[in-house]
Amino acid sequence: MDYIFLGLIIILFGGILSIIVDLYPKGKGLSGYILLLFFIIGAPFILISSSTVLITGNIYTASYNIGPPLDQIFFELDGLSAIFVSMIIIISTLVLMYSQGYIKPYENKGFSIGNHYFFFSLLVVSMLLVVIIRQTRAFLVVWEIMSMSSFFLVQFEHNDKSVRRAAINYIISMHVGLVILIVAFVLINFHTGSRYFGDFKEYFSTNTIGTGAIFILFFTGFAFKAGFVPFHTWLPKAHPAAPSNISSIMSGLMIKTGIYGILRILTYIDHPQAWTGYFVLIISLITGVFGILNALAQNDLKRLLAFSSVENIGIIGIGIGIGMLGISYGKPTMAVAGFAGALLHTINHSIFKTLLFFGAGAVYNLLHTRNINTMGGLIKKIPATAFAFLVGAIAICGLPPFNGFISKFIVYFGLLSEFNASPNILLAVKIFTLAAFSLIGGLTLACFTNVFGIAFLGAYRGKNPVMSAEAIHKKTSLWMVIPMVILSIGCVVIGILPIIIMRVLKAPLMSFNLNAGTQYIDSIQSISKATLIFVILTLIILTIRYLLLKSKKVQYQTTWGCGYESPSPLMQYTSSSFVEPITRIAKRLVGTTENIKTANKIFEDTLHYTSDSSDIIAKDVVGGLWHAIHSFLNRFTWIQSGHLRHYILMILVTLLVVLFLSMWIISMGV
Repeated sequence: MDYIFLGLIIILFGGILSIIVDLYPKGKGLSGYILLLFFIIGAPFILISSSTVLITGNIYTASYNIGPPLDQIFFELDGLSAIFVSMIIIISTLVLMYSQGYIKPYENKGFSIGNHYFFFSLLVVSMLLVVIIRQTRAFLVVWEIMSMSSFFLVQFEHNDKSVRRAAINYIISMHVGLVILIVAFVLINFHTGSRYFGDFKEYFSTNTIGTGAIFILFFTGFAFKAGFVPFHTWLPKAHPAAPSNISSIMSGLMIKTGIYGILRILTYIDHPQAWTGYFVLIISLITGVFGILNALAQNDLKRLLAFSSVENIGIIGIGIGIGMLGISYGKPTMAVAGFAGALLHTINHSIFKTLLFFGAGAVYNLLHTRNINTMGGLIKKIPATAFAFLVGAIAICGLPPFNGFISKFIVYFGLLSEFNASPNILLAVKIFTLAAFSLIGGLTLACFTNVFGIAFLGAYRGKNPVMSAEAIHKKTSLWMVIPMVILSIGCVVIGILPIIIMRVLKAPLMSFNLNAGTQYIDSIQSISKATLIFVILTLIILTIRYLLLKSKKVQYQTTWGCGYESPSPLMQYTSSSFVEPITRIAKRLVGTTENIKTANKIFEDTLHYTSDSSDIIAKDVVGGLWHAIHSFLNRFTWIQSGHLRHYILMILVTLLVVLFLSMWIISMGV
């Protein structure tokens, strides 16, 4: 544990130093490099501890008494924490490397770069502390630090009103989730009389009636961070508003702390009740289908990726639900495959979603737009980015030989395992889940075929002079390309040699009292061999093709334009038209709206057609709730009397209420 603390101190010190350096004119532009240097120094110390735990299965613990109000703080690094620690430190280091190129254009434009990197370091440190702290008060403090640091990162471009609104929406959502978590911790601390997580296990094993209710409370609180429907509404707003480097770390890592929280609570429940497993599975299926349907309807590239993150959180949740049901019904293979699939997809999603946001950031740096309908032909302008984005797109679709296929395969394996021996209700749920999971996979393929085809292939649709034939070729910074290449390699390596990562998952699975069996590992070995053979055959065919065509003259012709002599870029499919057959069916779920602008002439020369979509949950449910709250609060406008003595009295009453509530919460053991 000492190595981890040393690494955390080094990273945080680098963040503080980045602020100080940015205050001096000669230090402008050095903040990011300084923090990256301290990351490179501090990360190995953290990885040494986490890797040791994953390899040996040992558990490291530590405790420090720092006095009131946190008192004794317990730390523990077990297999589950170690897999998240490793993921956080590796991906965040790559994000920081990418940031050196992405943030460069913002320098000398009035943006506080030093503050940006400080909050970046604070976010990483708080995420790492979240997964190793085992005491309720300290956990809630670092959970809040994580939310606040990411809030300041989201509103980096705070001059934009829409960015400020998205940041406020995000922090409100996080605090609603925090309140629910506080209630859950208060209830369990009241029953156990302890603030140490390890004491939760005894309560959960002896109080079957309250276990399910308290788990649902914890699940709901963590679901706000993870982005489960209907608690996801902040996510499609915050991601487009935040810089792409922050979108990548929030989607790739931060929302996974919500998944960690759910899994951590499950480690203290030896035998989850079946109805809680069904609850998680149903919510996850709704999340997956709703997320990908809304992703399909988006024209904003980063908003599309945000909804895609909602979909993938649903897939992870499906794995968790399968694991819970496997334990409830005494089916160890199903349980192991469910939790293994959830953990592996958590890792895989952190890789390919970070890669996709990196690609989106490179596109934005080139065109300064997120509208897919104004893109096209980008593969000719930024080929390295296009290739990396293609790798991420194939991976997220779950196609071999990339990593997304492996984690989805394991989830499928969990659904199909012990199929005939399942009770009728479980068998029916499995069949329905298989159908819904297959639907999610098909829609994901359509979504990212649309994104890559419209944005990177064909002809350019917009008017940005950078894309003109005469323009100087604008290259993406190597600081941005290198992390994309590394993540692309990660997608391929895990896809071809999944057995390596599967063996690493044995230690996390032990946290759930599951001995990693050989059934799914043998299946993964077979898939690994088949995938490797497929890759080798593909390379042989490509080599033969190259040798046969080597001496041939290659001619390039304009793509056939359906009989038109002079095809225009405007004749191409748009993102909206490509997915319209699907979104038309799900029009009510994706909130599609269409608008045709005319000049009110009898014979129109030009028609302007646009389409958009809205999150129906954010619009109707959250919007309706907000309207009701606003109407209710309007009834108390009389409080603004204009008299100073009234305001002083209200402040005094508020302080007394807060004091008594704090004393009550402390007396409950939190």
